[in-house]
Order: sequence, then structure tokens, then C-alpha cells
Amino acid sequence: SVVVTATCPPGEHVCANLVDCSNQSFCEGDLQDVLTPSTVVDTPPNITLVTSNVLGPDVSVRQHSEYVACAHGSVPNKDHDILCEPGATAVDLESGNLITAVLSCPPFTCFTTGLGCAGHEYYKKGIKGCVNTSAAIGTTFQIRFLVFDQAVPANNATVVRTVTLIPPCDLGEFYCADDGTCSSVSCDVRAEFFSREGDVQPPVFHHRKERSPEVTVVYGKPANISLTPCSVHNSTDTCWLSAWDEEDGDVTPYVSVTQDFSDCPSCPACTIATVVSGSCPPGVYTYVYRVSDVAG
Repeated sequence: SVVVTATCPPGEHVCANLVDCSNQSFCEGDLQDVLTPSTVVDTPPNITLVTSNVLGPDVSVRQHSEYVACAHGSVPNKDHDILCEPGATAVDLESGNLITAVLSCPPFTCFTTGLGCAGHEYYKKGIKGCVNTSAAIGTTFQIRFLVFDQAVPANNATVVRTVTLIPPCDLGEFYCADDGTCSSVSCDVRAEFFSREGDVQPPVFHHRKERSPEVTVVYGKPANISLTPCSVHNSTDTCWLSAWDEEDGDVTPYVSVTQDFSDCPSCPACTIATVVSGSCPPGVYTYVYRVSDVAG
């Protein structure tokens, strides 16, 4: 093939297409390169959840507990019982460190239009309004962290931590809303106990008659006496004793009788009703009467 180039006037040169000559030292293609700017691609930011050995992308939080932002620079770990939210970090190839620009659960308009984002910076707001630990057990909340870079228009990136509410207390415990603690007994029973913390007087036994602490029974012959506790304090039945408490009143129904083998380890077990009937073998039988009031 034969290429025939243009003959250009003095001071001009043949353009790249080998057909045209330059005009004032510029070719049309050269001018187009000058007028058309190169396209620069701005990469989106990179946002990452802060995690630890007890906190990942999904976390279980006890109902009614406090779940707030961690103190600056700290993260929850296995040595601490209280969980907290450490947030997220963000960096951008063009804009650099964007950690102060990270937003926590901003409104929907912030995601879609960039409006309404101010005031939702994590370092200012924490996670206020993101999680309600008073909600029902099993409720889940998504704490969404969002960051924009400084490009025009701005690029953004998001990351989410999912929080699930679990029972406030361990299995078998009761949650008491009055002070927000867990109890091994029902809250009503505990409240009754605490209300009687000032009760320091124990119940008092009352014998039906003046009786000796020692009773002799002839083996094989029923005794004309009853050693069983009364059914109530003012009972008219034949019985041994009743019990009364200044705070709780009649506590006779709660009197218990147990055999004490301290004085006769070799003695057989024999109920107090049986020993009075004369059916227990000869020996020394000791019985202990016990009763407690509500305060214990």
C-alpha cells in the first residue's frame, strides 16, 4: 500500500490522520483531547463493624438491660459482664479516615437523599434510639451504621449489627421490675421478706399447761397426754403447745417436730405420737419443736 501525505504550509505539520495539516500548530484531534477531561473514578468508602471475643455481627442482649455505646476506645470482652456497642470504623481511599463521619441508625431520608443526617454521628449520638430493651423477648433490632465520603456526588457504605432480646434472668429466676434485678424467689415473696427486715423478734411457744420438759411414758401403756402441736393458737383440743409471733400472729400451723438422736444415737426412729402410745422400746427420746415467722 502507498500512503500519500498532505503537503503542509510552512510552520504547520501533518496531523495524525496523515490527511490534514495542523492549524496554528494544532490538529483537530489534539484540540479534542484538550477539551475532553479524563474521567476519574472515586471508590466508595469501606466501613467495618468493631467486634470482640464476645461481640460479633449478631448479639444477644438481656431484656430490660442497658445497651449503650461503649466508652471511647473500649470494646466489651469476656472479662466484663456488661455489653456495650463499640460502633464501626470507616476509611476511604480518597478521603482517608472517616470514623467521625460514621452515622448510627439515621433516618431513611439520610440513606436515600442524604438529608436529615446531621446529629446522627455515632461519636456524638452513640446508639440512642436504636434499641429498646423494654420490648418483648425475641424482638430484633438492626443498628445500621452509614458513612458518606467527600466525593461529589458522595458515595456511601453501610454495615449492620443485629441485636436480639433474650430473657432478663437465668432459667428459674424471676425478674423484679421494682428494682430491675433477678431473684431466686418470686418478687412478691422477696418483697414480703424485705418488708420484714426490721422484724427481729422470734415467735414464742405457749404450752397448754405448765409442763415439764421431760415426760415419762411406760412402755406398752399409752400415756394420758398429747405431745403433738396444737392446730391453732387458741385450740381447745388436747395438745402440747402453740406458737405466736408479734408480727405474723398465729404461726402454730407451721410448727414442726423432729426427733433428735444426740442423746441416744442407738435409739430407733419413733414419732412423737408413737412414743406417747407406749409402742417405742425403752430409751431416751428427744424431740425438737421448731417454728419460723415470715422474716425467717
